[in-house]
Amino acid sequence: MNELKKKSYFITGVPGFISKHLVTKLMEQNCLLTLLIEGHNFGSTQSFIGQLANIFPDAETRITTIVGDISRPNLDIPGELYQDLTHNITDVFHLAAITDRQVKEEIAYKVNVTGTKNILNLCNTIKNLNRFNHVSTCYVSGKRKGLVFEDELDCGQKFNNFYERSKFLAELEIDKYKDQIPISIIRPSMEVGDSK
Repeated sequence: MNELKKKSYFITGVPGFISKHLVTKLMEQNCLLTLLIEGHNFGSTQSFIGQLANIFPDAETRITTIVGDISRPNLDIPGELYQDLTHNITDVFHLAAITDRQVKEEIAYKVNVTGTKNILNLCNTIKNLNRFNHVSTCYVSGKRKGLVFEDELDCGQKFNNFYERSKFLAELEIDKYKDQIPISIIRPSMEVGDSK
């Protein structure tokens, strides 16, 4: 396959549980991957890439890591590198989030809402964006009971904690871009491992 025609994914939230499985699946599809990681996750991410290299000999040439921070302007990525992303990325998976149900409001907002806004800013400047995939949560429905449809985001619901509310607010930010960029929102409930 011609390398210029490969899909090029930008992924946040590595080395989290879902993101590790996603990265492995995308490697099976011969994609190029750029992983935005926090500095304290550098070692564990490099270890994960080393494990992938046992399955995919070209892993280290197809995966690029960038240390950054979703809560900072331009993801705390140097200007020239940030500009390169806008020309080379075709798809974005945003998985980075604070998921602690006891998180304080300020931290939840900074990471889950401001972080999502910053990823949306990147997506809005990507020249050939196929899709922005945002991993949210089914808990954006808060304390609502009964059947909740996917298009019923804001129904005046109350929330059990700041985590739920921040993910709801992040989706409201995403909704502002629905006419500008192609968007998919994924709302998992519980994450479980496989038998291995």
